[in-house]
Amino acid sequence: MDKTELSTSLQYFIAEAKKEDGGTYPSNSIYDLFSSIQGYIRHQKSSSINFFTDPEFLRARQVLDAVMKERATEGLGANTRKQADVISVDEETSLYDKGILGVDNPQQLLDTLLYLCGLHFALRGGTEHRRLRLNSNPQITGPFQDKDAKLRYLLYKEDVSKANAGGLKHRKVVPKCVRAFENPENRNKCHRSNAVRVYKRTSADQQIEASNILYGLRPSDGSKKAKPSAAAGAPVGSASVECSTDESDKKTVTCNFSKIK
Repeated sequence: MDKTELSTSLQYFIAEAKKEDGGTYPSNSIYDLFSSIQGYIRHQKSSSINFFTDPEFLRARQVLDAVMKERATEGLGANTRKQADVISVDEETSLYDKGILGVDNPQQLLDTLLYLCGLHFALRGGTEHRRLRLNSNPQITGPFQDKDAKLRYLLYKEDVSKANAGGLKHRKVVPKCVRAFENPENRNKCHRSNAVRVYKRTSADQQIEASNILYGLRPSDGSKKAKPSAAAGAPVGSASVECSTDESDKKTVTCNFSKIK
């Protein structure tokens, strides 16, 4: 099949493609089908074919454009993408009540910080969380004082994100800038929450405890210097670390950092 015959077949396919239940595809789905067919042909047969630039596929592109416009007039345009379900206030409260969020153990603390940062700063995916910097040019700074609202807030300035990779194509994209204000009525759900307070504590005992959790088990000789483990230095989400306290505490804490994808 040459390019002209392939273009003709594409025109009929794009115009007649239906779902299994007989429904029509949204415009984005039609475009994705068009692109997927190109990808398959380029992988299997010819890497030089380009449905979007080759003159032989001009009619196919015109049919695609017409079908997408038709679907848009039917309410099946680009704005019909499925949105993620929003966590309601009741669901959030349930997460705290059931112990999924909180500050009682390292895993709760990690999950709570992950949730609060994602909620207040609109971080999408584990990659954006892992790219947060603490010491060198951090994205999150503060707290600052808002003179009008008389509330303190943390300021998040985006540098790289899922929608802004920082390359040539995104050089004119305005970086996101978000303020996370304190919530005097419920401090568990703002940047001054117990989770943030525990995370930011800098006492000697807290530093030792954090080192033991992140870098291995406490030495059997009772010293407070932590033993480096195989996961030492691994970013959150890239390794699983099991940590236990000494015998006198008579309890075990397990920190599974591998759940963040």
